[in-house]
Formats: sequence, structure tokens, C-alpha cells
Amino acid sequence: EFFSDPADHERMIADRRAGAIEPRELQMKKADGTPIRVLVSSEIVMVGGEQLVISGLQDITGLRLAEEALRVSEQRFRSLTENASDITSVVDVEGIIQYVSPSGVKLLGYAEDEVLELAVLDYLHPDDVARIRGVLDPFVANPGSQLRVEYRAPHKDGHWVWMETRRSFSYDDQGELIGYEAIGRDVTERVEHA
Repeated sequence: EFFSDPADHERMIADRRAGAIEPRELQMKKADGTPIRVLVSSEIVMVGGEQLVISGLQDITGLRLAEEALRVSEQRFRSLTENASDITSVVDVEGIIQYVSPSGVKLLGYAEDEVLELAVLDYLHPDDVARIRGVLDPFVANPGSQLRVEYRAPHKDGHWVWMETRRSFSYDDQGELIGYEAIGRDVTERVEHA
């Protein structure tokens, strides 16, 4: 018996008799009893005046395991970023904020939708913009390197928060810059009392 659940076999036969040939995912067993996920695709054909069903099976166990591993990884990443005191952000190649962890919006007093899709340079103190551009431009040309910068970011209530951020740039397979990830923290007390 190849079907883990014999009712799946009966449902598949009933579907075929009713003319349903949409692909169906099933749990089956290999000859040694190992469970696998398969995608069953069928086609109804006429042979010698008789209607037959030709079915093909595709083992999608690896695909389902990879999807589950990705889901767990995304859940772990989300848990880390949403519960960390440090700020995590993702910025695209144009310098537009694509993601900010909850700690980031909380620290600066903004709602998430007020921050997303805005340019990073818009969130710098005007006196810091030229300095930050000056260190970013040469850094981008060195794939794999990391950068630590300090700058002032505006709090929604109008005061400035000194931030220390470590940035890692991301490149595609052709070596083209696609953006960067940053981990930052509030260093206002350290800077102002130095």
C-alpha cells in the first residue's frame, strides 16, 4: 500500500471517475515505508474507445521540507528582531527603508508606516549628512566589509537621538549592490557625557 491514508486513494479514484484531473498533493509511502509528499497530476485519455487515466507522481518532499525550514527561519528572525533592544533595519540600493524592527520605531517615537519607504538620509541630522555620505560611498565598493557609523536621528517629538549603527552591504550574484542591513543602538548618553 503506497497511500499513508487509504482514504486518499479512494478520494483520488472518485475524483478521476468524476472527471476531476486537478493536481492533488498526497502523503504516500515508499516501498520501505518512508513517508513522502507527492503531487499527483492526471490526464484523461481515450485508448481504443476506452477512457483511461494517466497519472504522474512528483516527489515534493524536499520542497515541503525546504518550505518548512524557511518558515521556521523567518519565524526565528522575526522573533529575534521584534524582541531585541537593538534596532534592525533593511535598506534598498536607493537608500529607502524597507524594514525597521519594532524597537526602532519605539526608540524614535514613530509608527512603522511613518518610517517605511522613506530615504535614510532624510532621517539624519543635517550636519551629519555629508559625513555619512563620505564614509558610505567608498565603503560600498568593498563587498563583504562592515561599517560602523555614529549619527543623529530625529525623534518624533523633535529631539535628536545619537545612534551607532553597524552596516553590512548586500550584493547580488553579479556583485551589484542591492542594499544593506543595519543593527543600531541608542548611544546618546555615551556621546553626550564623553
